Amino acid sequence: MPRLRRRPRAFGLLEVVISGSLLVIGLAGVVQFAGHAENMSGHQQNMVGAVHVAETTMETLLLLYPDDARLSDGAHTGPHYDKIGNLSGSTGMFATSWTVGAGVPLAGARTIEVVVTWSERSTTKSTRLRTIRT
Repeated sequence: MPRLRRRPRAFGLLEVVISGSLLVIGLAGVVQFAGHAENMSGHQQNMVGAVHVAETTMETLLLLYPDDARLSDGAHTGPHYDKIGNLSGSTGMFATSWTVGAGVPLAGARTIEVVVTWSERSTTKSTRLRTIRT
Protein backbone atom coordinates (compact mmCIF):
# COMPACT_ATOMS: atom_id res chain seq x y z
CA MET A 1 0.00 0.00 0.00
CA PRO A 2 1.41 3.35 -0.92
CA ARG A 3 2.17 5.73 1.90
CA LEU A 4 0.56 9.08 1.88
CA ARG A 5 2.97 11.87 2.43
CA ARG A 6 1.83 14.75 4.53
CA ARG A 7 2.68 18.16 3.27
CA PRO A 8 4.36 20.41 5.81
CA ARG A 9 1.90 22.99 7.07
CA ALA A 10 2.64 26.63 6.61
CA PHE A 11 1.71 29.31 9.13
CA GLY A 12 -1.85 30.50 8.87
CA LEU A 13 -2.83 34.14 8.64
CA LEU A 14 -4.27 34.14 12.17
CA GLU A 15 -1.04 32.79 13.65
CA VAL A 16 1.02 35.43 11.83
CA VAL A 17 -1.27 38.24 13.03
CA ILE A 18 -1.14 37.04 16.67
CA SER A 19 2.64 36.64 16.72
CA GLY A 20 3.08 40.04 15.05
CA SER A 21 0.82 41.65 17.67
CA LEU A 22 2.79 40.08 20.50
CA LEU A 23 6.02 41.31 18.95
CA VAL A 24 4.70 44.88 18.66
CA ILE A 25 3.48 44.86 22.29
CA GLY A 26 6.87 43.60 23.47
CA LEU A 27 8.78 46.22 21.48
CA ALA A 28 6.53 48.99 22.81
CA GLY A 29 7.38 47.90 26.36
CA VAL A 30 11.10 47.91 25.61
CA VAL A 31 10.93 51.41 24.08
CA GLN A 32 8.96 52.73 27.06
CA PHE A 33 11.46 51.19 29.50
CA ALA A 34 14.40 52.72 27.59
CA GLY A 35 12.83 56.19 27.83
CA HIS A 36 12.23 55.78 31.56
CA ALA A 37 15.80 54.55 32.09
CA GLU A 38 17.16 57.60 30.24
CA ASN A 39 15.15 59.96 32.48
CA MET A 40 16.37 58.19 35.62
CA SER A 41 19.95 58.36 34.39
CA GLY A 42 19.66 62.14 33.99
CA HIS A 43 18.18 62.45 37.48
CA GLN A 44 20.99 60.38 38.99
CA GLN A 45 23.61 62.53 37.25
CA ASN A 46 21.99 65.64 38.75
CA MET A 47 21.91 64.02 42.20
CA VAL A 48 25.60 63.12 42.01
CA GLY A 49 26.44 66.68 40.94
CA ALA A 50 24.35 68.15 43.77
CA VAL A 51 25.97 65.92 46.40
CA HIS A 52 29.40 66.88 45.07
CA VAL A 53 28.54 70.59 45.36
CA ALA A 54 27.09 70.07 48.87
CA GLU A 55 30.21 68.22 50.03
CA THR A 56 32.48 70.90 48.56
CA THR A 57 30.49 73.65 50.29
CA MET A 58 30.49 71.77 53.60
CA GLU A 59 34.24 71.16 53.45
CA THR A 60 34.82 74.85 52.72
CA LEU A 61 32.72 75.86 55.72
CA LEU A 62 34.47 73.40 58.02
CA LEU A 63 37.87 74.86 57.09
CA LEU A 64 36.87 78.43 58.03
CA TYR A 65 37.97 80.13 61.23
CA PRO A 66 35.23 80.08 63.89
CA ASP A 67 34.82 83.88 63.77
CA ASP A 68 34.29 83.99 59.97
CA ALA A 69 31.09 85.83 58.95
CA ARG A 70 29.96 82.83 56.89
CA LEU A 71 29.64 80.88 60.15
CA SER A 72 27.47 83.42 61.97
CA ASP A 73 24.03 82.34 63.20
CA GLY A 74 21.29 82.26 60.61
CA ALA A 75 20.75 81.59 56.92
CA HIS A 76 23.40 82.28 54.28
CA THR A 77 23.30 82.21 50.49
CA GLY A 78 26.24 80.80 48.60
CA PRO A 79 27.41 80.75 44.99
CA HIS A 80 25.92 78.81 42.08
CA TYR A 81 27.68 75.92 40.35
CA ASP A 82 27.33 74.52 36.85
CA LYS A 83 26.37 70.95 36.00
CA ILE A 84 29.88 69.60 36.54
CA GLY A 85 30.51 71.43 39.82
CA ASN A 86 32.44 74.51 38.70
CA LEU A 87 31.68 77.94 40.17
CA SER A 88 29.43 79.87 37.80
CA GLY A 89 28.44 83.08 39.56
CA SER A 90 24.71 83.56 39.98
CA THR A 91 23.43 81.63 36.97
CA GLY A 92 24.56 78.04 37.52
CA MET A 93 22.38 74.97 37.76
CA PHE A 94 23.03 74.30 41.46
CA ALA A 95 22.26 77.00 44.05
CA THR A 96 23.85 76.67 47.48
CA SER A 97 22.72 77.92 50.86
CA TRP A 98 23.42 76.99 54.45
CA THR A 99 22.09 77.59 57.92
CA VAL A 100 24.20 77.86 61.05
CA GLY A 101 22.74 77.26 64.48
CA ALA A 102 25.05 78.15 67.38
CA GLY A 103 24.74 76.35 70.69
CA VAL A 104 22.93 73.42 69.09
CA PRO A 105 22.97 70.67 70.35
CA LEU A 106 25.31 71.90 73.11
CA ALA A 107 27.05 75.09 74.15
CA GLY A 108 30.07 75.92 72.02
CA ALA A 109 28.93 73.77 69.10
CA ARG A 110 27.44 74.85 65.77
CA THR A 111 25.09 72.91 63.56
CA ILE A 112 25.70 73.56 59.88
CA GLU A 113 23.16 72.44 57.26
CA VAL A 114 24.06 72.87 53.59
CA VAL A 115 21.22 72.80 51.03
CA VAL A 116 21.76 72.51 47.28
CA THR A 117 18.75 73.13 45.01
CA TRP A 118 18.23 72.79 41.27
CA SER A 119 15.40 72.62 38.73
CA GLU A 120 14.62 69.38 36.99
CA ARG A 121 11.62 68.80 34.72
CA SER A 122 9.71 71.85 36.03
CA THR A 123 10.19 70.94 39.70
CA THR A 124 12.67 72.06 42.31
CA LYS A 125 14.86 69.32 43.75
CA SER A 126 17.23 69.58 46.70
CA THR A 127 19.76 67.66 48.72
CA ARG A 128 20.94 68.41 52.28
CA LEU A 129 24.01 67.72 54.38
CA ARG A 130 24.19 68.43 58.10
CA THR A 131 27.08 68.33 60.55
CA ILE A 132 28.04 69.63 63.97
CA ARG A 133 31.19 71.69 64.41
CA THR A 134 32.73 72.26 67.82
